[in-house]
Amino acid sequence: MVSQQVAGAASINKIQAQVISEYQLQLAAMQTQLAKLSCETQFEIYVSKDTFKFNAAHFVAYPGFRERLHGHCYRVSVKLLGGHQIGRDGYVLDFGCVKSVAKDVCKKLNEYFLVPMLSDVLTIV
Repeated sequence: MVSQQVAGAASINKIQAQVISEYQLQLAAMQTQLAKLSCETQFEIYVSKDTFKFNAAHFVAYPGFRERLHGHCYRVSVKLLGGHQIGRDGYVLDFGCVKSVAKDVCKKLNEYFLVPMLSDVLTIV
């Protein structure tokens, strides 16, 4: 009777070892899949609003051509690139912050002259 119990316990241990081994293989496969997804999961978000705009003057200059100074009303859009992590609040980011920063940038650029600093025909000192 004792030998049957020992044999039964050994059989159960063998089954448990097999189940644990299979579970570990499945877990490893899932972790590999998750790691691949985590590396590949990226996002691109474009944010554009009618209020993202500014007015500025500019001109184009290159060898043999100089344009008159003139202005445009520029519309701005924001492209956000990110990873796969989501914040504690369940959002990727706070769009209120994005809007606020975009409006601030537009406000700072409004009614300025955009200088072609890298022009090969202008010397800017």
